[in-house]
Amino acid sequence: MYDFITSLFNLDENQIQSIDIIEDDSHLFHAYIQTIPKESDCPYCHGPLISHGFSRERKITHKVLTDKNMIIHWKPHRFFCKHCKHTITEKNLFTFPGFNISYLTMRQIMLDLKKPNLSYKDIALRNNVSITQVIRYFDSYVHVPKQPLPENIGIDEIHSDMSKYGGSYLLVIVDNDKRQTCRYITESFKT
Repeated sequence: MYDFITSLFNLDENQIQSIDIIEDDSHLFHAYIQTIPKESDCPYCHGPLISHGFSRERKITHKVLTDKNMIIHWKPHRFFCKHCKHTITEKNLFTFPGFNISYLTMRQIMLDLKKPNLSYKDIALRNNVSITQVIRYFDSYVHVPKQPLPENIGIDEIHSDMSKYGGSYLLVIVDNDKRQTCRYITESFKT
């Protein structure tokens, strides 16, 4: 059972001091995790560190199970260097610095972005994040090469049953000089 929990949070068994998982009234799971600190030397002067309490609580969206939403509540340890007087905060084990969603949730969002039948809204709902956050990840990490538009284009519509949003027509862009369809078909629209 403990192996399942550690793999759920992408942690090693030796990194966990305590875990409490609680489900609230809205069926949202809250995982209160206390980790064992690894820091022993100051990264600035390599002097000894002493414990300096905890930093403010971090809330990290974590979505690994498909039908359950979870928030990780984690207080990183703080350390104080006796020699150079720097205060050091424990490295975040769940996500990149400045992010509030876990590595595994980011991975799931990127896998969902590969599915052409899912909209940004669908992906945001599945992963318990905002639509803006999904769009930001798409713009930051997905690089689609730009297709050059032909100099002489024609725009038309075709009837199709492929339309997802209830419309029955798709917009088509045609290269009038070569008399062929461009390599992309844009959004469907309602009739």
